[in-house]
Order: sequence, then structure tokens, then C-alpha cells
Amino acid sequence: GGGFGGTAGKTSQATLLGDLITSSVATTQPIMNNTGTNQLIFAGVTRRTLTLGASATMFTGSTLKLSGSAGLALGGSSRNYTVGTGGAADLGAGNIATSPNTLAMAAGNTLSRTTGRVVGRLRKGVATGPAAVAFEVGTETLDAPVALAFGNVSVAGNLLTTTTTGDHPNLGTSNLNATKSVNRYYTVTNEGVTFDTCAVDLTFPPSEVDAG
Repeated sequence: GGGFGGTAGKTSQATLLGDLITSSVATTQPIMNNTGTNQLIFAGVTRRTLTLGASATMFTGSTLKLSGSAGLALGGSSRNYTVGTGGAADLGAGNIATSPNTLAMAAGNTLSRTTGRVVGRLRKGVATGPAAVAFEVGTETLDAPVALAFGNVSVAGNLLTTTTTGDHPNLGTSNLNATKSVNRYYTVTNEGVTFDTCAVDLTFPPSEVDAG
């Protein structure tokens, strides 16, 4: 099916005040084309929903943008919503709630924000060479981002990151003091990235640190 789009050298902008749902199971969804500089804006005072019929690549060369703080929910179950090469996601002050789905960004794509974040599963591509990758994740009200800095990546791939509120289930069998821990844990899954060294920076809200 078709979608929104522009013409060569022109900027096209479409603003939706409702949900966007497609039953198509095509692996590439032409929601917004990459002719010109285009952006699709989800706006309104209540949270909107974007639902694809199956896992697909979308917004190749264009931008998914949120306006306001209501945010966007990804509909369906266990689907990959992949922003294609040259695409971008601009969260602004809104959250993207993935639920059991995954928001994926191709290597080199930009995810920008002011106070918004991804609540759920965020996958990002990692290119070869020295690489720094940030994961703008957290809860509906709190930031809990992850930043990774690789010395050198020899084989490109993807990283999938989530963060979970509460103590890690294995805390009780670790050597850590359970009364002086951070009540949050992170899961970073390597999907094919080969590298030499990696520095990891985990940021958590002060309110999640045990007293004392």
C-alpha cells in the first residue's frame, strides 16, 4: 500500500491526531517515503498507537516524530518496528511504549529527545570501527539510559537493551549486599557484534538506591 510522502527537494509533513493501523504483512512499509525530507508527526492530548501487521522496516530516509507528552504505543505482539537506513525518531517530550514489541534503529540513525524515552525494548545497529551507542530507555516517568563505548568493532551487528524496575532475580545468590543495591537491572543482548573492549555506563534514578 501507499503512504505519506513528498517530492524531490521538498519537505513534506503530515500530522496525525489518531492511531495508525495497517494489516499489511509486507516487510517494508511505505508509511513515509524518502523523496525529499519528510516527517510523520503523532500529536494530540492522548497516547496514539502505531500498529503494523507484522515486523517491518519503516521510515527509511524519513522521520517519526512525537508532538507533546502523550507519546506513542507500538501495537501488536513480538513485532520489530525498524526505522530504516537514513531514518530518524524524534521523541521530544513523549515516550514510545513498545510493550512486547521492539523499536529498532538501523546503524547510524538518530534517536533524539528532550525528556521522552523508550519504555521497553530498544535495538540499535552498531557499525565497524570505534563506536559509541546510547540507549534512551527508562520507565514512563524516569530515565534509566545505557551508554556503551567500543574500542573497536570488527564485525557489525545489533544490540538489544531493556531495563527492569526492581532487584535482579539473582541478587540473593550474588556477593552483593541486597540492602545496599540499586533497585533496577539492565539486559543488553549482543546480536552479532564482535569487538575488543567495551565501557558500559548505566544511569539510574537516585530514588532507586537503597537507603544507607
